[in-house]
Amino acid sequence: MHIPDGFLSPGVAATAWVVAAGGVAAALRAERREAAPMPAGILGSVAAFIFAAQMINVPVAAGTSGHIVGATLAAVLLGPWRALLAIAAVLAVQALLFQDGGILAYGANLADMGLSGCFVGYAIARVVGRFVSGRGGSRRERSWEHSPRRCRGRSAFRSGSVSRVSIRCSGFSR
Repeated sequence: MHIPDGFLSPGVAATAWVVAAGGVAAALRAERREAAPMPAGILGSVAAFIFAAQMINVPVAAGTSGHIVGATLAAVLLGPWRALLAIAAVLAVQALLFQDGGILAYGANLADMGLSGCFVGYAIARVVGRFVSGRGGSRRERSWEHSPRRCRGRSAFRSGSVSRVSIRCSGFSR
């Protein structure tokens, strides 16, 4: 949920702007240091998808509604630093064009939905991805996953932090 303008005191809003600006500056530095920079079209595509997905509001209680944040999805697809840049752009458009949040509360909204959503969600996705891929389970669970004698085909798809494994092994599926 976006924090509306006028909800925060000026001191808190200024502090949140400093925190958000520091996060965006760190994300830009991380992107510059990256050996293979992400094409702008991919960043824009993910940002556009997140923006469109966030436009779907669900009634929560009388007079209020909620929507998905999308920061974790962006972090899984792009990495947490690049996702922060995409979410910063999405929140800026929402604040400027649709008055979701506002200019004074933009820093707090970016810190709340962008920084925490990207980095906490990415960390949780990595932990879940390791467990699902078998790298976090017991030794027996890890051994059957890569054994050519016991696993009869299908597919093992691994993509960085989140893995989807659909292998049929000795009578059970995973």
